[in-house]
Amino acid sequence: MSIRFQSRVVLSGYVSCKSDAKQHGQTESRRNSPDLYVLKDLTGMPYISGSNFKNFLRRQVESLIKETLGPGFSCDSFNRDKACLRLGESRADEGVYLKDLLARCGGNEERLLSEIEKHTCITCKLFGSQIVESQITADDLKPSIWSAQVKLRKKNDLLEQEISESTVPEKFMIRVVLNNCEAWQRGLFIMGLSRAQNKLITLSTGRKSEQYIAAIDDLSVRSLESARDLYSRLANLEATDGEEVTTEQLQFWISSLRDFLKKAASFALAS
Repeated sequence: MSIRFQSRVVLSGYVSCKSDAKQHGQTESRRNSPDLYVLKDLTGMPYISGSNFKNFLRRQVESLIKETLGPGFSCDSFNRDKACLRLGESRADEGVYLKDLLARCGGNEERLLSEIEKHTCITCKLFGSQIVESQITADDLKPSIWSAQVKLRKKNDLLEQEISESTVPEKFMIRVVLNNCEAWQRGLFIMGLSRAQNKLITLSTGRKSEQYIAAIDDLSVRSLESARDLYSRLANLEATDGEEVTTEQLQFWISSLRDFLKKAASFALAS
């Protein structure tokens, strides 16, 4: 099945560290685990995993949906036993299993896709699941400015790099792309992003329980609305992130999301 380019929305901005203080003595647990992790590549440059940042945004959307419509409209994607669509052998519970759908549809691909669409929760329709492909990609967050002193030392007749750094960088760059999303999906993402933007998050080096308080800021949202615009920009070697999104576009996305949630709620009540 071929996928044709229809639209693209690009979010860019920064995760800014708000404190240099290190909080020691906090052990990682499910209850108090950090929202995001700072990792290091082979050169010693710190970065935040794009998938971790995407999962952080997903949690904001999940909580938003559950608070707005109730727990039945968004699954717990981080618990496979509570996913809206599940893999593996069927169990005697209320879950929907792909194996059962395959048997029920009897090889009818169109009917199977319809059943998957029907049983996929609102959040998974945007962020994806074990079965449904995500329409969102997130780049690894790299420092906007990074300087580290690199020294070479000889050990056992081999040269090794010794990299010294003082602290976590002040800013990490964000770039998240939404491809071929409907207006309500864009609205849902913007609502979840707004929720994330208005709270402090925790960065962790993953070593010695070092904690850093951070926030999301300096956000910009740009949009490409057609394949023709994309091809034109590529032909002219221009940036492909598109034009700045207007207030009217944002209002349309939020309005579309509101209408979609009303229809989803009324359908659930009717059934």
